[in-house]
Parts: sequence; C-alpha cells; structure tokens
Amino acid sequence: MLASQSGLAFAAQREACVLSAYPDGAGVSLGFGIFGAKMGQTISYAEAIEKYIERAKISDDDMAAIFPDYSFTQTQYDSLWEMTYNLGRTAMLKEHILLTKIHELSLDITDRRLQDSVAAEYPNVKYTAEKGYHNLARKMSSAALFLRGDYGDLTWLKLWTEGKVPGKDPPLSVKMPI
Repeated sequence: MLASQSGLAFAAQREACVLSAYPDGAGVSLGFGIFGAKMGQTISYAEAIEKYIERAKISDDDMAAIFPDYSFTQTQYDSLWEMTYNLGRTAMLKEHILLTKIHELSLDITDRRLQDSVAAEYPNVKYTAEKGYHNLARKMSSAALFLRGDYGDLTWLKLWTEGKVPGKDPPLSVKMPI
C-alpha cells in the first residue's frame, strides 16, 4: 500500500511549506518539514515540492518496514503515513504503546473499539522531546482521518516565503500543489 494523493496533500498541509530554514524541535527544517537543514539555507517552492515527493517515497518504505503485512483502510494508512513522515522511522518505532495498539487492531481491522484505542493514543505521540502535549490539533486531525476518513479541506496550503518563518510571520495561503 502507498499513500494516496489525498494522503500526500493531507500531510503536506499539516507540514506547511517554509522556504527558509527554521528551528524545528531538536534541529532545523526546510520546505515541507525536511529535517537536517542549516540555518540561513533557502529553497524554492518547486524544489520544496520535489523534495517532499522524494521524502514521501521514503515514508512509504518506512511504513512497509514498520507495518509489514498489516491491512489498513486507505485512510488509516494515510493517517499513519502522515505521522511516520513527521516523526521518521526511528521515532515512530519508539512509540511502543501506539504500535502495540496497531498490532492488536491488525488482528481484527473491523473492531471499532480497537480503532478507537489506536486513535486515542495519537495525542500521546511525541513529535519532539518537549514534555506534555505538543501539536495537538495536528494529531487530532490525523486521528479523525484514521477513524472517519476525514481529510478535511485539502485545497489550501500554508506557505512561508523566503525570509519568513512560522511563529514569527503569518503564512500565505496558496492552492494545494499536490
């Protein structure tokens, strides 16, 4: 299974696009949350989209490694794919409680109680080393996708142009390129 076009747009929208490197958790990111940038580095919008698509292929490989032979609905897959894209394989593998619940669900994918149990764990996933809840709105929209197949409105994307950064400058709203 691979991320759907809607899944790619869903994750891109939650990442947003930042054309100047910015502090992100324990490091520096650029474009659609591509970790490992250097402060002062910039990227064009077209390059950011290209790198996002490249990174998306890695996330599909990560999903195959983390969840071999698991059956998901497309929206469940896209929701977990978005989380894996954001966290990366190593951090996702540290989410033992979530992974245990997903394994339980894989034994009976139709069990609504088990689906709820997986989605209820989303707020506890650690996107950063910060204590307490972080990025809760993002996690809850991913949980809604997991449970209800609700991608939300995928027509717009937040874009911070060169020299602008999240938390300091307001974004532009641009039409979703994916």
